[in-house]
Amino acid sequence: MWSLFTVLLLTMGPSDPASHVRAESPVMRALLDEAMLKSPTVQALVSELECSDTIVYVEFTRVPGVRRARTKLVAAPEGFRFLRISIHVLVPPVDRLPLLAHELQHAAEIARETSVRDDKAMRRLYQRIGSEAWDDTFETIEAMEVERRARAEQFARRSSPRQQ
Repeated sequence: MWSLFTVLLLTMGPSDPASHVRAESPVMRALLDEAMLKSPTVQALVSELECSDTIVYVEFTRVPGVRRARTKLVAAPEGFRFLRISIHVLVPPVDRLPLLAHELQHAAEIARETSVRDDKAMRRLYQRIGSEAWDDTFETIEAMEVERRARAEQFARRSSPRQQ
């Protein structure tokens, strides 16, 4: 786990190193920027994470174990916690912004619970606030609602008339 933490720190990518939500690639940075522009829900989640002890790396992945997306605790050294949000590259582009919002909600859930510093504590958190979806995967009603809201915001902004 610590070697992965070290790799993350050494390969931080193009995001602002002072930000608590960091994109791992220019493509992910573009998605995060779009989400911040179109979704007040994403803006609120990122603002909340900026005020926490949690740093979130966001990446696209091809890992077969990631069906659509996941949020994982990577490390928790003294004073900080590092999470990684992975969104599978095969997720259709139209679904990426709402799914990013969904996973940022999970990151905020973890950030709010300062006792979550390892996988066991994370499991206890989700047993308390969510339900097991499948194979050691948990879901919360709040994250599903955030995804729905972000999807509506994504299309509401797109279909609004242009300022001239």
